[in-house]
Amino acid sequence: MNLATLPKVELHLHFAGTIAPALAGRLAQRHGAAVHDLGIDGGRYPARYRDLAAFLELYGRIDELVRAPDDVFEVASALAGVQAAQAVAWTEVITPIWPYLGRGSPAGELWDALAAGLASGGSEARFGILLEVLPDAVPGPEQLADAVSQGARRGLPVVGVGLMGVGPPEGRTRLAQDARAWRAIGLGLQVHAGETGPAENVDAAIELGANRIAHGITIVRVAAILERIVRDRVPLDLCPTSNVAITGIPTLQAHPIRELWRAGAGITISTDDPPFVGTNLEVELASIAALLGLDAREVLDLQRRALEVSFAPADVRLAIDARLDAWAAAA
Repeated sequence: MNLATLPKVELHLHFAGTIAPALAGRLAQRHGAAVHDLGIDGGRYPARYRDLAAFLELYGRIDELVRAPDDVFEVASALAGVQAAQAVAWTEVITPIWPYLGRGSPAGELWDALAAGLASGGSEARFGILLEVLPDAVPGPEQLADAVSQGARRGLPVVGVGLMGVGPPEGRTRLAQDARAWRAIGLGLQVHAGETGPAENVDAAIELGANRIAHGITIVRVAAILERIVRDRVPLDLCPTSNVAITGIPTLQAHPIRELWRAGAGITISTDDPPFVGTNLEVELASIAALLGLDAREVLDLQRRALEVSFAPADVRLAIDARLDAWAAAA
């Protein structure tokens, strides 16, 4: 099957996680940072990480290099080029807007840079922004509304919140209230849960009102939560190669995606932090098709499913659906 031309949908991708080693080196030199501290060896990031904490430590060093609108533009334009080259028609990018603003970038200049960079991939590579939110640092409603407005004025839709965990139990009543406010202004909610932490965090994410779960793989350990995911049709935005590189799963063959697939869980396939884990969406889809024994129609169905559960605007959905129909007719 020719996956190179298949219009693709990616729903779980971190903005700084798209910074390739060469770009990280350029950003470090621009800001006078020590390139040898970036964990890059032979032009590559590590093939595997000791654990999630080790990965996040490196990721944080790279993310800290994004300090000005010019940096944002360069990262965004590189991402747009990569997605366009893979025929990725819709990408939802988890973007840490408020940390970047906290590094001194004027809001208008930052949004200009982000929108211009992402637009450089052309009209067939569309993007939506998931606002990265930490459970212990939730922005106020005015900040959320401003972010939505900033994107809209530049033709860059802010489509959802990427909540980076469920936080401690005592804070979840407030998080649930925040989530209701996000939904009230039309934002979807993707919640990171069940990557390495307990499956019960996935249950908590559903209680918060998650539209989708980022990762969620630990639910295979708790039958009742897996059954709930299937019954309630809560999609899992999976990143199998990332899980192997970061969480200690020994091989792709040992990844629980097969158990999730057999159980009837709704899944989408993404790359998380592609250059950090040595993959891209075309490679990821080919690997998963081989692992699960999927034919071209079933890989196409995965993209249709991802589009269906995405937060893409209606006109974008219709356009991508037509491209998927055209690909199916030509396949």
